[in-house]
Amino acid sequence: VDFNVTLGGLPGHQGFSAFYSSQGGTDLETLGDTIIPSPTPGTPGIKESRYYVAYSFDQYLRESGGRSGEGYGLFGQGAVSDGNPNGLHWSFLFGFGGRGPIPGRNRDNWGIGYYYDRFSQSLKDALAPATTLRDEQGLELFYNFVLAPWFDLGLDLQIIKPGLASATAVPPL
Repeated sequence: VDFNVTLGGLPGHQGFSAFYSSQGGTDLETLGDTIIPSPTPGTPGIKESRYYVAYSFDQYLRESGGRSGEGYGLFGQGAVSDGNPNGLHWSFLFGFGGRGPIPGRNRDNWGIGYYYDRFSQSLKDALAPATTLRDEQGLELFYNFVLAPWFDLGLDLQIIKPGLASATAVPPL
């Protein structure tokens, strides 16, 4: 369900999502020795239900010259699931961005965003014999120059602390 909202005369949206399924999925708490088999490997169990709920929003903080779609604002989303059989227990993202920040360049767009993902403890425990799964987070900054209606030139920097690596990933300069 999504709603148009107006705060301080500026447009925005808010949304709610909710999912429930009775479809079976691998019960992460029963993975045990199926990832790294023992001499007598087991069989993972099946969990018969799952859920996921989320809230999202975007809200302009300023519109440039009253022109719709040109300005800057905030956006974000927070979500939670049962964490089993879903591998992701909860996550959130938050950012700030917009379009037309430079006079005369009203079609350029830019943004900065951050996310954090918390993996299910059941999944972390199941993978622990083989590897360490940590929570993941990342930051992105970008600017897209619209040089012609058919040609954009973008700059993008992403810094990610991945769940399956021991170091933070930063692209070489």
